[in-house]
Amino acid sequence: MADNEDQGQLTQIQSTLALLSEKIDKIPNVEKKLCELQTSVEYLSNFFDAYQKKMEEIQNENKHLKEQLVVVSDNLGTTQRQLQELQQYSRRNNLEIHGIHEHPDEDTDTIVMKVAEASGDHITDRKSVV
Repeated sequence: MADNEDQGQLTQIQSTLALLSEKIDKIPNVEKKLCELQTSVEYLSNFFDAYQKKMEEIQNENKHLKEQLVVVSDNLGTTQRQLQELQQYSRRNNLEIHGIHEHPDEDTDTIVMKVAEASGDHITDRKSVV
């Protein structure tokens, strides 16, 4: 009976050893896959780092462009005000007359001289009209 028991234990040990052997045979495959996985993780990590660096560069450029936009907008506003002031200044000697109908081939200088005469002013120099 001891032989049967020993034989059963031996069979069980052999079966366990066979299972262990199969699992040990799979270890190089797992190691290879683990190495591939590590390579992939490193690649993704490097890609993410590069992406993050590029994102920071874009954010810095965007910030700089926004600051430039504020300066350009301020300059545009100043330039527009100066242009308006210059336009107003250039009109300081102009006189606009309303209520007189315009006719083709009319001489506006003569009409202005007649209006001035009717209001009591006598303009003798046509240069004053222009």
